[in-house]
Amino acid sequence: MKSIPIVPHCRPDPPGEWIRAIPAAADAFLRERPELALPLQFTDLRLEQLGEGPTLVLDDLSEIPGLDRKMDARFYQDRARLRAGDGDVVVSCSDLVPGLEDYFRNCLGLGAPEWLRPPPPRTPLRVAEACWDHDQTRTRLIERLRGDELRYIHPHMGTMSVWELAFLLRSKCERPIGVIAPPPGVCQWVNNKVSFAATVKRLFGPELVPCTESACNLAYIAKRVSELSQQSEVIGLKLPSSAGGLGNLVINAQQLRGCSLTRLREMLKNRLQELYWESGSEVLIDRWETEVVSSPSAQLWIPPINDGEPVVEGVFTQAIEGSQYSFAGSEPSRLPETLNQEIVDRCWVLGMLFQRLGYVGRCSFDMILVGRDLHTCRIEMIECNGRWGGTSLPMTLMNRIFRDWIRQPYAVRIAHDIINLNRFTFSSLLEWFGMNVFDQHTGTGNVIFIDPGRMKSRSGIEVLVLGESWEQAICAADCIAERIRQFASAASNNE
Repeated sequence: MKSIPIVPHCRPDPPGEWIRAIPAAADAFLRERPELALPLQFTDLRLEQLGEGPTLVLDDLSEIPGLDRKMDARFYQDRARLRAGDGDVVVSCSDLVPGLEDYFRNCLGLGAPEWLRPPPPRTPLRVAEACWDHDQTRTRLIERLRGDELRYIHPHMGTMSVWELAFLLRSKCERPIGVIAPPPGVCQWVNNKVSFAATVKRLFGPELVPCTESACNLAYIAKRVSELSQQSEVIGLKLPSSAGGLGNLVINAQQLRGCSLTRLREMLKNRLQELYWESGSEVLIDRWETEVVSSPSAQLWIPPINDGEPVVEGVFTQAIEGSQYSFAGSEPSRLPETLNQEIVDRCWVLGMLFQRLGYVGRCSFDMILVGRDLHTCRIEMIECNGRWGGTSLPMTLMNRIFRDWIRQPYAVRIAHDIINLNRFTFSSLLEWFGMNVFDQHTGTGNVIFIDPGRMKSRSGIEVLVLGESWEQAICAADCIAERIRQFASAASNNE
Protein backbone atom coordinates (compact mmCIF):
# COMPACT_ATOMS: atom_id res chain seq x y z
CA MET A 1 0.00 0.00 0.00
CA LYS A 2 1.41 3.35 -1.02
CA SER A 3 0.05 5.10 2.07
CA ILE A 4 1.61 2.49 4.40
CA PRO A 5 5.26 2.15 3.31
CA ILE A 6 6.94 -0.70 5.17
CA VAL A 7 10.71 -0.24 5.59
CA PRO A 8 12.65 -3.11 7.25
CA HIS A 9 15.49 -2.05 9.52
CA CYS A 10 16.25 -4.96 11.81
CA ARG A 11 17.16 -8.38 10.50
CA PRO A 12 15.99 -11.16 12.81
CA ASP A 13 18.33 -14.06 13.51
CA PRO A 14 16.70 -16.16 16.24
CA PRO A 15 17.90 -19.61 17.30
CA GLY A 16 16.56 -22.41 15.12
CA GLU A 17 14.75 -24.07 18.02
CA TRP A 18 12.63 -20.93 18.53
CA ILE A 19 11.55 -21.02 14.89
CA ARG A 20 10.86 -24.74 14.91
CA ALA A 21 8.64 -24.35 17.98
CA ILE A 22 6.27 -21.85 16.31
CA PRO A 23 3.97 -24.25 14.33
CA ALA A 24 3.35 -26.51 17.33
CA ALA A 25 2.74 -23.52 19.60
CA ALA A 26 0.23 -22.03 17.15
CA ASP A 27 -1.61 -25.35 16.82
CA ALA A 28 -1.73 -25.70 20.60
CA PHE A 29 -3.18 -22.23 21.09
CA LEU A 30 -5.88 -22.88 18.48
CA ARG A 31 -6.82 -26.16 20.19
CA GLU A 32 -6.90 -24.63 23.64
CA ARG A 33 -8.54 -21.36 22.67
CA PRO A 34 -11.05 -21.93 19.86
CA GLU A 35 -12.13 -18.29 20.10
CA LEU A 36 -8.88 -17.37 18.32
CA ALA A 37 -10.14 -18.86 15.05
CA LEU A 38 -11.75 -16.51 12.54
CA PRO A 39 -15.55 -16.92 12.67
CA LEU A 40 -16.83 -18.79 9.61
CA GLN A 41 -18.98 -15.90 8.38
CA PHE A 42 -15.82 -13.78 8.03
CA THR A 43 -13.84 -16.30 5.98
CA ASP A 44 -14.25 -14.39 2.70
CA LEU A 45 -12.91 -11.23 4.35
CA ARG A 46 -9.56 -12.81 5.27
CA LEU A 47 -6.53 -11.61 3.33
CA GLU A 48 -4.25 -14.16 1.70
CA GLN A 49 -2.28 -11.38 0.01
CA LEU A 50 -2.35 -7.60 0.20
CA GLY A 51 -2.22 -5.40 -2.89
CA GLU A 52 -3.02 -1.84 -3.89
CA GLY A 53 -6.58 -0.64 -3.69
CA PRO A 54 -8.82 2.08 -2.24
CA THR A 55 -9.09 1.66 1.52
CA LEU A 56 -11.57 2.64 4.20
CA VAL A 57 -9.44 3.87 7.09
CA LEU A 58 -11.05 4.23 10.51
CA ASP A 59 -9.95 4.25 14.12
CA ASP A 60 -12.60 2.51 16.20
CA LEU A 61 -11.18 2.48 19.74
CA SER A 62 -14.35 1.36 21.47
CA GLU A 63 -12.80 -1.82 22.90
CA ILE A 64 -10.07 0.01 24.83
CA PRO A 65 -11.53 0.28 28.35
CA GLY A 66 -11.69 3.62 30.08
CA LEU A 67 -10.44 5.65 27.11
CA ASP A 68 -13.44 7.99 27.07
CA ARG A 69 -14.21 8.11 30.80
CA LYS A 70 -12.24 11.26 31.60
CA MET A 71 -12.41 13.13 28.29
CA ASP A 72 -13.96 13.27 24.86
CA ALA A 73 -11.58 10.85 23.12
CA ARG A 74 -13.04 11.18 19.65
CA PHE A 75 -9.98 13.19 18.58
CA TYR A 76 -8.12 9.87 18.32
CA GLN A 77 -10.33 8.99 15.36
CA ASP A 78 -8.76 11.72 13.20
CA ARG A 79 -5.36 10.00 13.49
CA ALA A 80 -6.62 7.53 10.87
CA ARG A 81 -5.94 10.32 8.38
CA LEU A 82 -2.20 9.71 8.79
CA ARG A 83 -2.68 6.31 7.08
CA ALA A 84 -4.85 7.56 4.21
CA GLY A 85 -3.95 8.86 0.76
CA ASP A 86 -5.38 9.51 -2.69
CA GLY A 87 -8.46 7.41 -3.39
CA ASP A 88 -8.96 6.32 0.22
CA VAL A 89 -11.83 7.26 2.52
CA VAL A 90 -11.50 8.30 6.17
CA VAL A 91 -14.39 7.99 8.60
CA SER A 92 -14.47 9.87 11.90
CA CYS A 93 -17.22 10.82 14.35
CA SER A 94 -15.14 13.63 15.82
CA ASP A 95 -15.91 17.31 15.47
CA LEU A 96 -14.37 18.97 12.41
CA VAL A 97 -11.07 20.71 13.14
CA PRO A 98 -10.86 23.74 10.81
CA GLY A 99 -7.64 23.67 8.81
CA LEU A 100 -6.88 20.01 9.62
CA GLU A 101 -7.36 18.55 6.13
CA ASP A 102 -5.57 21.45 4.45
CA TYR A 103 -2.63 20.87 6.81
CA PHE A 104 -2.40 17.13 6.15
CA ARG A 105 -2.91 17.53 2.42
CA ASN A 106 -0.83 20.61 1.62
CA CYS A 107 1.77 20.91 4.40
CA LEU A 108 2.48 17.20 4.83
CA GLY A 109 1.65 16.03 1.29
CA LEU A 110 -0.52 13.10 2.39
CA GLY A 111 -2.80 13.02 -0.65
CA ALA A 112 -6.50 13.77 -0.91
CA PRO A 113 -8.78 11.10 0.57
CA GLU A 114 -12.53 11.49 1.00
CA TRP A 115 -13.77 12.30 4.50
CA LEU A 116 -17.03 10.95 5.90
CA ARG A 117 -18.21 12.27 9.26
CA PRO A 118 -21.27 10.45 10.58
CA PRO A 119 -22.70 11.80 13.83
CA PRO A 120 -21.39 9.93 16.87
CA PRO A 121 -23.51 6.97 17.98
CA ARG A 122 -24.65 6.51 21.57
CA THR A 123 -21.14 5.26 22.36
CA PRO A 124 -19.07 7.90 20.50
CA LEU A 125 -15.99 5.72 19.91
CA ARG A 126 -17.97 3.13 17.88
CA VAL A 127 -17.00 4.43 14.46
CA ALA A 128 -17.61 1.10 12.69
CA GLU A 129 -21.15 1.02 14.03
CA ALA A 130 -21.72 4.59 12.84
CA CYS A 131 -20.55 3.66 9.34
CA TRP A 132 -23.50 1.28 8.95
CA ASP A 133 -26.15 2.98 11.07
CA HIS A 134 -25.82 6.42 9.48
CA ASP A 135 -27.78 6.38 6.22
CA GLN A 136 -25.58 8.77 4.22
CA THR A 137 -22.32 7.16 5.32
CA ARG A 138 -23.59 3.66 4.62
CA THR A 139 -24.91 4.71 1.21
CA ARG A 140 -21.61 6.30 0.23
CA LEU A 141 -19.58 3.25 1.29
CA ILE A 142 -21.92 0.97 -0.69
CA GLU A 143 -21.54 3.23 -3.73
CA ARG A 144 -17.78 3.07 -3.49
CA LEU A 145 -17.70 -0.69 -3.06
CA ARG A 146 -20.04 -1.29 -5.99
CA GLY A 147 -18.02 1.13 -8.10
CA ASP A 148 -14.70 -0.62 -7.39
CA GLU A 149 -13.66 2.37 -5.28
CA LEU A 150 -13.21 0.36 -2.12
CA ARG A 151 -11.13 -2.78 -1.66
CA TYR A 152 -9.98 -2.89 1.97
CA ILE A 153 -10.91 -1.79 5.47
CA HIS A 154 -7.87 -0.79 7.53
CA PRO A 155 -8.88 -0.16 11.15
CA HIS A 156 -6.98 0.91 14.22
CA MET A 157 -7.44 -2.65 15.52
CA GLY A 158 -9.35 -5.76 14.53
CA THR A 159 -12.46 -5.40 16.71
CA MET A 160 -15.57 -7.47 16.13
CA SER A 161 -17.51 -4.38 15.02
CA VAL A 162 -15.00 -3.71 12.22
CA TRP A 163 -15.29 -7.27 10.90
CA GLU A 164 -19.08 -7.05 11.13
CA LEU A 165 -19.02 -3.84 9.09
CA ALA A 166 -16.96 -5.54 6.39
CA PHE A 167 -19.34 -8.52 6.43
CA LEU A 168 -22.39 -6.26 6.03
CA LEU A 169 -20.82 -4.33 3.16
CA ARG A 170 -19.78 -7.50 1.34
CA SER A 171 -23.19 -9.10 1.85
CA LYS A 172 -25.00 -6.00 0.63
CA CYS A 173 -22.84 -5.44 -2.45
CA GLU A 174 -21.63 -8.95 -3.25
CA ARG A 175 -18.25 -7.41 -3.95
CA PRO A 176 -14.89 -8.48 -2.44
CA ILE A 177 -13.52 -6.52 0.49
CA GLY A 178 -10.72 -7.51 2.88
CA VAL A 179 -9.84 -6.49 6.44
CA ILE A 180 -6.28 -5.42 7.20
CA ALA A 181 -6.38 -6.56 10.82
CA PRO A 182 -6.19 -9.69 12.97
CA PRO A 183 -9.29 -11.82 13.62
CA PRO A 184 -11.34 -10.35 16.48
CA GLY A 185 -10.47 -13.19 18.89
CA VAL A 186 -6.76 -12.87 18.15
CA CYS A 187 -6.97 -9.08 18.50
CA GLN A 188 -8.54 -9.35 21.93
CA TRP A 189 -6.07 -12.06 23.00
CA VAL A 190 -2.85 -10.28 22.02
CA ASN A 191 -3.96 -6.96 23.55
CA ASN A 192 -4.70 -8.58 26.91
CA LYS A 193 -1.66 -8.19 29.16
CA VAL A 194 -2.46 -11.35 31.13
CA SER A 195 -2.75 -13.49 28.01
CA PHE A 196 0.38 -11.91 26.58
CA ALA A 197 2.40 -12.69 29.71
CA ALA A 198 1.26 -16.32 29.53
CA THR A 199 2.24 -16.49 25.85
CA VAL A 200 5.73 -15.09 26.51
CA LYS A 201 6.24 -17.54 29.37
CA ARG A 202 5.24 -20.40 27.10
CA LEU A 203 7.65 -19.42 24.34
CA PHE A 204 10.62 -18.09 26.29
CA GLY A 205 10.19 -18.95 29.97
CA PRO A 206 9.05 -17.03 33.07
CA GLU A 207 12.19 -14.90 33.31
CA LEU A 208 10.98 -12.79 30.36
CA VAL A 209 7.95 -11.35 32.21
CA PRO A 210 7.51 -9.62 35.58
CA CYS A 211 6.03 -11.52 38.50
CA THR A 212 2.45 -11.37 37.23
CA GLU A 213 -0.94 -12.83 37.97
CA SER A 214 -4.57 -11.80 37.64
CA ALA A 215 -7.74 -11.76 39.73
CA CYS A 216 -11.37 -10.73 39.38
CA ASN A 217 -12.33 -10.80 43.06
CA LEU A 218 -11.53 -7.87 45.34
CA ALA A 219 -10.81 -10.15 48.29
CA TYR A 220 -8.22 -12.11 46.32
CA ILE A 221 -6.74 -8.92 44.87
CA ALA A 222 -6.26 -7.60 48.40
CA LYS A 223 -4.73 -10.88 49.59
CA ARG A 224 -2.25 -11.02 46.73
CA VAL A 225 -1.35 -7.33 47.05
CA SER A 226 -0.76 -7.84 50.78
CA GLU A 227 1.62 -10.72 50.05
CA LEU A 228 3.47 -8.81 47.33
CA SER A 229 3.87 -5.78 49.58
CA GLN A 230 6.18 -7.86 51.76
CA GLN A 231 8.44 -8.67 48.79
CA SER A 232 8.29 -5.54 46.63
CA GLU A 233 8.79 -1.82 46.96
CA VAL A 234 6.14 -0.94 44.37
CA ILE A 235 3.06 -2.84 43.17
CA GLY A 236 1.25 -2.32 39.89
CA LEU A 237 -2.44 -2.96 39.21
CA LYS A 238 -3.54 -2.81 35.58
CA LEU A 239 -6.63 -3.26 33.49
CA PRO A 240 -5.40 -5.96 31.10
CA SER A 241 -6.65 -4.35 27.86
CA SER A 242 -5.98 -0.69 28.63
CA ALA A 243 -3.63 1.48 26.58
CA GLY A 244 -1.13 4.27 27.06
CA GLY A 245 -0.94 3.89 30.83
CA LEU A 246 -4.63 4.81 31.25
CA GLY A 247 -5.32 1.59 33.16
CA ASN A 248 -2.29 1.68 35.45
CA LEU A 249 -2.39 2.05 39.21
CA VAL A 250 1.04 2.20 40.87
CA ILE A 251 1.16 1.87 44.65
CA ASN A 252 4.08 2.28 47.06
CA ALA A 253 4.19 -0.97 49.03
CA GLN A 254 5.19 0.85 52.24
CA GLN A 255 1.68 2.33 52.39
CA LEU A 256 0.24 -1.19 52.54
CA ARG A 257 2.43 -2.95 55.06
CA GLY A 258 0.66 -3.56 58.33
CA CYS A 259 -2.81 -2.98 56.87
CA SER A 260 -5.48 -5.53 57.72
CA LEU A 261 -7.08 -7.28 54.77
CA THR A 262 -10.36 -5.49 55.52
CA ARG A 263 -8.72 -2.08 55.42
CA LEU A 264 -6.68 -3.04 52.37
CA ARG A 265 -9.82 -4.17 50.50
CA GLU A 266 -11.47 -0.84 51.16
CA MET A 267 -8.38 1.08 50.11
CA LEU A 268 -8.02 -0.91 46.88
CA LYS A 269 -11.72 -0.61 46.14
CA ASN A 270 -11.42 3.19 46.24
CA ARG A 271 -8.21 3.26 44.22
CA LEU A 272 -9.53 0.86 41.58
CA GLN A 273 -12.46 3.20 41.05
CA GLU A 274 -9.90 5.59 39.55
CA LEU A 275 -9.52 3.03 36.74
CA TYR A 276 -13.30 2.56 36.43
CA TRP A 277 -12.79 -1.07 37.37
CA GLU A 278 -15.97 -3.11 37.67
CA SER A 279 -16.19 -5.90 40.21
CA GLY A 280 -15.86 -9.26 38.50
CA SER A 281 -13.64 -7.99 35.71
CA GLU A 282 -9.99 -8.96 35.48
CA VAL A 283 -7.14 -7.05 37.11
CA LEU A 284 -3.46 -7.77 36.51
CA ILE A 285 -1.26 -7.64 39.61
CA ASP A 286 2.51 -7.42 39.28
CA ARG A 287 5.66 -6.44 41.06
CA TRP A 288 6.46 -3.02 39.62
CA GLU A 289 10.12 -2.86 38.68
CA THR A 290 11.87 0.24 39.98
CA GLU A 291 15.36 -0.32 38.55
CA VAL A 292 14.43 0.36 34.91
CA VAL A 293 17.06 1.78 32.57
CA SER A 294 14.94 1.97 29.41
CA SER A 295 11.47 1.21 27.99
CA PRO A 296 11.94 -0.07 24.41
CA SER A 297 9.17 -0.78 21.94
CA ALA A 298 9.64 -2.90 18.81
CA GLN A 299 7.52 -1.97 15.79
CA LEU A 300 6.44 -4.78 13.46
CA TRP A 301 4.36 -5.13 10.35
CA ILE A 302 2.78 -8.59 10.00
CA PRO A 303 1.69 -9.23 6.39
CA PRO A 304 -0.74 -11.91 5.21
CA ILE A 305 1.08 -15.21 5.40
CA ASN A 306 1.44 -15.51 1.61
CA ASP A 307 3.19 -12.12 1.46
CA GLY A 308 6.18 -13.18 3.53
CA GLU A 309 7.48 -13.03 7.08
CA PRO A 310 6.88 -10.29 9.67
CA VAL A 311 8.99 -7.18 9.26
CA VAL A 312 10.72 -5.45 12.18
CA GLU A 313 10.79 -1.77 11.22
CA GLY A 314 12.60 -0.48 14.27
CA VAL A 315 13.18 -0.47 18.01
CA PHE A 316 12.22 2.74 19.78
CA THR A 317 12.62 4.16 23.27
CA GLN A 318 9.42 5.35 24.91
CA ALA A 319 9.17 8.46 27.05
CA ILE A 320 7.16 7.73 30.19
CA GLU A 321 5.92 10.34 32.65
CA GLY A 322 3.69 10.86 35.65
CA SER A 323 2.89 8.79 38.72
CA GLN A 324 0.97 6.25 36.65
CA TYR A 325 3.73 5.98 34.01
CA SER A 326 1.77 7.21 31.02
CA PHE A 327 3.13 7.20 27.46
CA ALA A 328 4.53 10.63 26.57
CA GLY A 329 6.41 10.08 23.30
CA SER A 330 9.22 8.15 21.66
CA GLU A 331 12.43 8.28 19.68
CA PRO A 332 14.54 5.62 17.94
CA SER A 333 16.55 3.69 20.51
CA ARG A 334 20.30 3.43 20.60
CA LEU A 335 20.84 0.19 22.48
CA PRO A 336 23.93 -2.01 22.51
CA GLU A 337 23.90 -4.20 19.41
CA THR A 338 23.60 -7.51 21.25
CA LEU A 339 20.68 -6.28 23.34
CA ASN A 340 18.93 -4.78 20.35
CA GLN A 341 19.31 -8.06 18.42
CA GLU A 342 17.79 -10.06 21.27
CA ILE A 343 14.77 -7.73 21.31
CA VAL A 344 14.39 -8.04 17.54
CA ASP A 345 14.67 -11.85 17.61
CA ARG A 346 12.15 -12.39 20.39
CA CYS A 347 9.62 -9.94 18.95
CA TRP A 348 9.96 -11.42 15.47
CA VAL A 349 9.26 -14.92 16.83
CA LEU A 350 6.12 -13.58 18.53
CA GLY A 351 5.15 -11.96 15.23
CA MET A 352 5.60 -15.28 13.42
CA LEU A 353 3.39 -17.00 15.97
CA PHE A 354 0.70 -14.35 15.59
CA GLN A 355 0.88 -14.58 11.80
CA ARG A 356 0.11 -18.30 11.94
CA LEU A 357 -2.97 -17.41 13.99
CA GLY A 358 -4.19 -15.13 11.21
CA TYR A 359 -2.77 -11.83 12.42
CA VAL A 360 -2.40 -9.13 9.74
CA GLY A 361 -1.30 -5.54 10.21
CA ARG A 362 0.51 -3.31 12.65
CA CYS A 363 1.82 -4.79 15.89
CA SER A 364 4.28 -3.63 18.53
CA PHE A 365 5.79 -5.03 21.70
CA ASP A 366 6.62 -2.98 24.79
CA MET A 367 9.21 -4.06 27.30
CA ILE A 368 11.39 -2.73 30.08
CA LEU A 369 15.10 -3.21 30.63
CA VAL A 370 15.67 -3.96 34.29
CA GLY A 371 19.07 -3.50 35.93
CA ARG A 372 21.75 -0.95 36.64
CA ASP A 373 22.85 -0.28 33.08
CA LEU A 374 22.25 -1.30 29.47
CA HIS A 375 25.10 -3.80 29.50
CA THR A 376 23.92 -5.87 32.45
CA CYS A 377 20.13 -5.44 32.29
CA ARG A 378 17.54 -8.10 31.52
CA ILE A 379 14.52 -7.85 29.23
CA GLU A 380 11.01 -8.08 30.66
CA MET A 381 8.20 -8.05 28.10
CA ILE A 382 5.24 -6.02 29.33
CA GLU A 383 2.57 -5.93 26.65
CA CYS A 384 1.64 -6.32 23.03
CA ASN A 385 -0.07 -3.47 21.22
CA GLY A 386 -2.03 -5.27 18.55
CA ARG A 387 -3.04 -1.99 16.97
CA TRP A 388 -1.74 1.32 15.67
CA GLY A 389 -0.33 3.64 18.32
CA GLY A 390 1.67 6.65 19.36
CA THR A 391 4.99 5.25 18.09
CA SER A 392 3.96 3.37 14.94
CA LEU A 393 1.90 6.25 13.51
CA PRO A 394 4.73 8.84 13.60
CA MET A 395 7.19 6.24 12.30
CA THR A 396 4.94 5.47 9.34
CA LEU A 397 4.34 9.18 8.76
CA MET A 398 8.10 9.67 8.55
CA ASN A 399 8.27 6.84 6.02
CA ARG A 400 5.59 8.54 3.95
CA ILE A 401 7.27 11.95 3.98
CA PHE A 402 10.94 10.93 3.82
CA ARG A 403 10.60 7.39 2.35
CA ASP A 404 12.52 6.00 5.33
CA TRP A 405 12.30 7.28 8.90
CA ILE A 406 16.01 6.73 9.50
CA ARG A 407 16.93 9.37 6.89
CA GLN A 408 15.64 12.21 9.05
CA PRO A 409 16.32 12.39 12.81
CA TYR A 410 13.15 12.97 14.82
CA ALA A 411 11.51 12.51 18.22
CA VAL A 412 7.89 12.56 19.36
CA ARG A 413 6.41 14.07 22.51
CA ILE A 414 2.92 14.55 23.87
CA ALA A 415 2.58 17.99 25.43
CA HIS A 416 0.20 17.20 28.31
CA ASP A 417 -1.92 19.52 30.43
CA ILE A 418 -1.37 22.82 28.63
CA ILE A 419 -3.56 25.34 30.45
CA ASN A 420 -6.08 27.09 28.19
CA LEU A 421 -4.93 25.26 25.05
CA ASN A 422 -8.50 24.08 24.41
CA ARG A 423 -9.61 27.72 24.04
CA PHE A 424 -7.61 28.24 20.85
CA THR A 425 -7.79 26.97 17.29
CA PHE A 426 -5.37 24.79 15.39
CA SER A 427 -5.03 27.57 12.81
CA SER A 428 -3.85 29.99 15.49
CA LEU A 429 -1.30 27.43 16.70
CA LEU A 430 0.03 27.05 13.14
CA GLU A 431 0.23 30.83 12.78
CA TRP A 432 2.14 31.18 16.05
CA PHE A 433 4.73 28.54 15.10
CA GLY A 434 5.05 30.15 11.66
CA MET A 435 8.15 29.08 9.72
CA ASN A 436 8.83 26.35 12.30
CA VAL A 437 5.87 24.37 10.91
CA PHE A 438 7.25 21.70 8.58
CA ASP A 439 6.27 22.06 4.91
CA GLN A 440 6.80 18.98 2.76
CA HIS A 441 6.98 20.98 -0.48
CA THR A 442 9.74 23.36 0.63
CA GLY A 443 11.44 21.10 3.18
CA THR A 444 11.46 23.95 5.68
CA GLY A 445 10.37 23.84 9.32
CA ASN A 446 10.86 21.17 11.96
CA VAL A 447 7.51 20.80 13.79
CA ILE A 448 4.78 18.35 12.72
CA PHE A 449 1.47 18.13 14.59
CA ILE A 450 0.15 14.57 14.85
CA ASP A 451 -3.30 15.01 16.41
CA PRO A 452 -4.54 18.63 16.41
CA GLY A 453 -8.00 17.50 17.52
CA ARG A 454 -6.51 16.65 20.92
CA MET A 455 -6.30 20.40 21.68
CA LYS A 456 -10.04 20.60 22.39
CA SER A 457 -9.97 17.63 24.77
CA ARG A 458 -7.82 19.50 27.30
CA SER A 459 -5.26 16.69 27.11
CA GLY A 460 -2.60 18.53 25.10
CA ILE A 461 -1.26 17.69 21.64
CA GLU A 462 1.19 15.18 20.12
CA VAL A 463 4.09 16.73 18.25
CA LEU A 464 6.84 15.27 16.05
CA VAL A 465 10.04 17.35 16.03
CA LEU A 466 12.75 17.06 13.38
CA GLY A 467 16.42 17.69 14.04
CA GLU A 468 19.79 17.91 12.34
CA SER A 469 20.90 15.01 14.52
CA TRP A 470 19.14 12.50 16.76
CA GLU A 471 20.47 14.28 19.84
CA GLN A 472 19.25 17.66 18.62
CA ALA A 473 15.82 16.28 17.70
CA ILE A 474 15.40 14.72 21.16
CA CYS A 475 16.49 17.94 22.86
CA ALA A 476 14.07 20.02 20.79
CA ALA A 477 11.24 17.55 21.43
CA ASP A 478 11.86 17.72 25.18
CA CYS A 479 11.30 21.50 24.96
CA ILE A 480 8.17 21.39 22.81
CA ALA A 481 5.69 21.43 25.70
CA GLU A 482 7.19 24.70 26.95
CA ARG A 483 6.88 26.24 23.49
CA ILE A 484 3.21 25.31 23.36
CA ARG A 485 2.68 26.72 26.86
CA GLN A 486 4.20 29.96 25.59
CA PHE A 487 1.71 29.94 22.74
CA ALA A 488 -1.26 29.39 25.07
CA SER A 489 -0.01 32.11 27.41
CA ALA A 490 0.60 34.62 24.60
CA ALA A 491 -2.77 33.86 23.01
CA SER A 492 -4.50 34.35 26.38
CA ASN A 493 -2.81 37.71 26.90
CA ASN A 494 -3.88 38.88 23.44
CA GLU A 495 -7.55 38.09 23.99
